[in-house]
Amino acid sequence: MLDETLVASLAVETTATAIAYATLGALARVAGWRVGVVLLAHAAVAALAYALAGRSDGLLVARALVAAEAVGAAGLGALLARLAGDSSVGAALATGLALTALFALPLSEGFDPSPATRGRAAALSPLLATARAHGVDALRLPVLYRRAPSAVREYSLAPLGTSLLLWALPGALLLAAPLIRRSNANA
Repeated sequence: MLDETLVASLAVETTATAIAYATLGALARVAGWRVGVVLLAHAAVAALAYALAGRSDGLLVARALVAAEAVGAAGLGALLARLAGDSSVGAALATGLALTALFALPLSEGFDPSPATRGRAAALSPLLATARAHGVDALRLPVLYRRAPSAVREYSLAPLGTSLLLWALPGALLLAAPLIRRSNANA
């Protein structure tokens, strides 16, 4: 029951992270430092919540994964806002894409049910990665195992570092690109 509660709280946090940071990135467009300030506050609140719950296993890796998701969603929001020329359109598109990635594993079943595709989709899901950081296989929990078709099929999970890089690296580059362009223009 504790594992199911943990996964439910991670589902809420990763969903809220996808929505909030995609919107923040789109609205701030090039203010990467603002994303950093919000991210630090988010990390502090989450660490306090974990401390109050008495849960410390995998805390550092889980926080890094959620931070990577936040940076990725913010970078995606900033990019799509620039491309669309409208912050609200960029925020909506980025939120939709970030939520699609969050639930990529169940969505992948309709396209290609091969184990390799399921493994890549699982690597893209911050929810599955953060649960694994805490030592919980979310898809093998009784509540999901009975319902999720991907849970009963063969799949291999990528290392947690892959999940972290899939979100953090593109997000950081997308947030930094306008700042680099601006500094080159001033030089």
